[in-house]
Amino acid sequence: MTMTFPSIDSTAMTDAEVTAALDAHDALVSACIEGALSFDEFVLAYGMFPAEIGREVGGLERFRQRMSFHSQVAGIASGLSAGNGGATGFPGEAAGFLEKTVLTRLRQLVARYPEFKVMSGTVVSQDGW
Repeated sequence: MTMTFPSIDSTAMTDAEVTAALDAHDALVSACIEGALSFDEFVLAYGMFPAEIGREVGGLERFRQRMSFHSQVAGIASGLSAGNGGATGFPGEAAGFLEKTVLTRLRQLVARYPEFKVMSGTVVSQDGW
């Protein structure tokens, strides 16, 4: 699966650019949960988000809930960065177990955020975020 994401230059991001970056990363979470994106691809594409834009939008109330969600996604995926054995850096069955565990935790996180709705490869919010 090939996905295009806006480049992140936190020094001069407009509200539209921040929204586009958040939307793109929402789509990454959706694709990972639905199995359209491998776990390795998810970890590599998710990168250092939301830390890349955190200082830029941290004080903006309208982005606070979305940034909180993505901070938790990053926390779940932390420590599973690219290594010799793929995104998890663990061989064979251990990597598979970790991937399933992380996917379960991502699904649980999405369930705790009722505003975040994953449906057919799209992310829909009930309140417009």
